Amino acid sequence: MAGKKIDEKTRREVRTSYKNGVPKKKIAERFSISVTSVTRIIKEQPPGEKGAAEPRKSRDEEIKMKIAAIERRIRDLEEKILQMEAKKKKKGFWF
Repeated sequence: MAGKKIDEKTRREVRTSYKNGVPKKKIAERFSISVTSVTRIIKEQPPGEKGAAEPRKSRDEEIKMKIAAIERRIRDLEEKILQMEAKKKKKGFWF
């Protein structure tokens, strides 16, 4: 279903708002367009520019970052367990 045509001025303002950190939902409400339209405008090439509007991290990079965060959390928890076991042993609760 084709909706209303979004003019170039609005598209520029949407991109600027997004670059300034405004959430997509707020942008959509401000310009009376859907969040999907906001996402599409952000991803499209602005006229006269080459390349993507915003370079994104590849899926692999995102996954690697999440794995690294989980591994750090595991190390922190393992250290906490060792500290708790040492406290128990020191107090005589270790069997």
